Amino acid sequence: MDEIKALRDQMAKMKSSLDSYAIINTHLMHTVIKERSKGLNRLVIGEIILIPFLCLFFFGLCYVLDMSMWIAITMAVGCIISAIFDFKTVRVPSKLIGQLSLRDFKAYLLRQKRQRAIQMAIELPLSVIWLAWFLLEYIGNYKLFGDIIVDNTTKFIAVGVVIIIAIVGIAVIYLSIQDTNNRMIWEIEAMEGKNPAPKSPDTQQ
Repeated sequence: MDEIKALRDQMAKMKSSLDSYAIINTHLMHTVIKERSKGLNRLVIGEIILIPFLCLFFFGLCYVLDMSMWIAITMAVGCIISAIFDFKTVRVPSKLIGQLSLRDFKAYLLRQKRQRAIQMAIELPLSVIWLAWFLLEYIGNYKLFGDIIVDNTTKFIAVGVVIIIAIVGIAVIYLSIQDTNNRMIWEIEAMEGKNPAPKSPDTQQ
């Protein structure tokens, strides 16, 4: 009987130690995720702060150069809508990290990842169309270039180069966001024992 009691005591101590270990690991994981998500949250805040200045700039530009005000209006509406979606698909609320279990939080990150992919598939073509419209209006503006005639070939080459640069910049930001998301998911899976591979997304790049 004494041996059975001692065995039960040992099992109880082991269970208590494992529970304590799991709690500590969960707290550490929450800390890591909060640090990872800081960059995403700053990106969204910076975007929201930048929007009023962009609106003022484009409305002023269109007014001074007698360009269509619809350029500035569509830009403002597009930026506001994009920021609203980014607030949902990019930002990671700190309160949510502590409230959800790691499994639920991983599901939240996966859902954000899918939503961002859909958002990008819609926003990128619309942004390219708007940018081409703006650039063609800008290059052909009489107040800016006067009697200088820019042939269509030069116009299209200039527009194409700027659009390519813009697409590359957007792609870099998008892939960086997705990469941060993937790292958080990988770390949660590693803690759950579902990702035994020694390499994280940091070392696979």
